[in-house]
Amino acid sequence: MKYHRLGIARWRALFLFFVVFLVGCEEDDAFWDVGTGGAGRPEKPLTADIRVVVTRKEKKEIEVLLIPGRTMPTEEYWLGVCYLCDVDPSERLPKYGDERGWGDPRQENRYGVFCSGEEKQVVIRAFARTKTGKTAYGGYVRVFPGVEGGTWAMAEKPRWTLAEDGRTVEFLSSVTGKVAGRLKRQGFCLAKPGTKPGEEGGAWLPVGEEFRARVDTLRRGIQYAVWAYLEDDLELRYSDSLHMRIPAPELLPEVETEEGATVWIRQVTAGGRVGETHGGKVLGAGIEWRGAEEDFKNDVTGWKTVEPGADGRFSVVRTVDRPGRWYYRAFVTTEYGTAYGAVRSVEVAPYAQYLPTVRTDMRPVSYTATAAVLAGKVLSDGGLEITERGFCYNLFPNPTIEDASVQVSGTTGPMTARIEGLSMDRLYHYRAYARNAAGTVYGDEWSIRIPSNEFRVEFRDLKARVASDGSVTLEVRIADDRKQKFRERGFCWDAYNSTPTVANHKRAYWSLYGSSYEVRLSSTYDVRRGTKYWVRAYVVTEEGVTWYSSDRANEAVSFTVPEKED
Repeated sequence: MKYHRLGIARWRALFLFFVVFLVGCEEDDAFWDVGTGGAGRPEKPLTADIRVVVTRKEKKEIEVLLIPGRTMPTEEYWLGVCYLCDVDPSERLPKYGDERGWGDPRQENRYGVFCSGEEKQVVIRAFARTKTGKTAYGGYVRVFPGVEGGTWAMAEKPRWTLAEDGRTVEFLSSVTGKVAGRLKRQGFCLAKPGTKPGEEGGAWLPVGEEFRARVDTLRRGIQYAVWAYLEDDLELRYSDSLHMRIPAPELLPEVETEEGATVWIRQVTAGGRVGETHGGKVLGAGIEWRGAEEDFKNDVTGWKTVEPGADGRFSVVRTVDRPGRWYYRAFVTTEYGTAYGAVRSVEVAPYAQYLPTVRTDMRPVSYTATAAVLAGKVLSDGGLEITERGFCYNLFPNPTIEDASVQVSGTTGPMTARIEGLSMDRLYHYRAYARNAAGTVYGDEWSIRIPSNEFRVEFRDLKARVASDGSVTLEVRIADDRKQKFRERGFCWDAYNSTPTVANHKRAYWSLYGSSYEVRLSSTYDVRRGTKYWVRAYVVTEEGVTWYSSDRANEAVSFTVPEKED
């Protein structure tokens, strides 16, 4: 086996087409083994119905057309092709990292595959790639450059049906493409999953002109891998593999659903016992829950499984989301399949009596420009231990713990908590909450709005004095600091914004003390001559809030540095 390297023709195509698909194809879907321990069917890879048609073949170039079918990704996607040279597709299909075809933007869904002309065969596969990075897999073709038309005859992936006797299996297939020379033989090959077709221990089912075979010697409950094959003057070729299993009801395990499920508030414990397994290995056991008896189906997808004990017994604890009657049954999965016990039921008493009681204080204890201290009280634990308590808040009514929340240690009694990151002049809704084994309870809902005028720093006498040397002295007086502690103070200016901010140009004053301060700007480094500027004073508080001049009559002042005299 060898991998093909791009030749000169491909690099010429890169220059002509300018379209590069940096995605690839991946391996075929793995067969889902029904014996998954009750853990459920794993998520299948994304698939797509894309047919590959060879429209033109030259010595060093193969042109293909991709035809999307009905089953395609719902997301927006790109089409492309990837390919391998001199590799048997029964052993490996093209995937990410292999060679890729190149699309021509003038011809929709058409792609060119460029070869050296020395390949025995080329396997070309279609793919679709979504914007979220998922790859959908399409069909593939095998092209033989030395054969007229370029496309080998291929046996389609086999299909199978089970007769009414429950034992006789009929396999079906067909041939697509052109046979090279003489068709020597065709049929089906059976082997163990994970092996290659034709390996020792497999079985051969030759067929005549009609690609159909019947067999009644397969064992029930055993999984088989099946390939269709054909051989002409070129070689023996196999189709994609089919995995099949004849159901074996008589080999299903036996399981009993035990009576007497126990209830503790919201938690229900139910058990089961594994009986006869008929020699099958136990892959998992569990309890399936439903709200009504008629909702049970022969599908345990998504239910948690446990490992039974030495005596076959097992139990599962579930927290229910409502009081009332619940139905349950035990199940067990072996390599032969899944069996179910009898359906039983249990009554879950209303658990509101066990819920805690909570009160939210109507007004916060205190607040600053960006935070508030809330208060409340857990009046009763409902007879159960308090596992969590605190406050939740949001910009919308009815906040829950799924929104912003803060926990407070303790059980019953008063509690306070500081919530951070609030914005002034916005309405926040908040309420206390407490949780125990019975559920979560919220107190009354109140709201808070932090008024900005209570914290806005007041500036006065903002001035800009321009000296003859072009320097500018900025000065201001803080008339009211609103009892806030400053982290920084200074001036900001800009030539294009009449309300400049610290994101433009700024100069901090070195001291945080004193009601008045000033800074000096240089015409060499800070401002340009002949340009008009606007300037504002600012302070940054310890809470990170930035205040600009609040003298609304004169929010910003302007100044112009004169041109330098000759």
